Amino acid sequence: MTAGETLGEAVLEDGGFRRATCVTEEPTELLVLKKEHFDMTFKKFLEREHEEKVDFLSGIGCFTGWDRKKLSKAAKYCRQRTYREGEVIVSQDAPADNMFFIKSGLVSMLRTLTVDVGSGKMCTMSRNKKSTRSIVRYALQRFVLGT
Repeated sequence: MTAGETLGEAVLEDGGFRRATCVTEEPTELLVLKKEHFDMTFKKFLEREHEEKVDFLSGIGCFTGWDRKKLSKAAKYCRQRTYREGEVIVSQDAPADNMFFIKSGLVSMLRTLTVDVGSGKMCTMSRNKKSTRSIVRYALQRFVLGT
């Protein structure tokens, strides 16, 4: 999780019970709302945010033909993140446990080559140690579908 994300709102919306635990790795400030206060304030914000996700997904080719109910289910698994210019969003050989949808901004696919310096007379580039990564070129917003 990153700053500004929510935890437990799906349980309040669905009327269920919390079945997960969250452990922080650094000092963290939390805002806890009673259900009645959540319903009066934050719920409307989350509903509007969810509809924006559904609308966004409906414009993506791989979701062509999906009805709104199915898109709504997929949207529940989407998290929006904002990246700064120059930030790496994914690297080669990283576990593929998400799908990324670029909402705005520009991404470059870069391949980096490791430079081996020998006796000081010549540099060689080894293609055996190559990696590909996606780097943000302009401020970026994306939706992540996955874990």
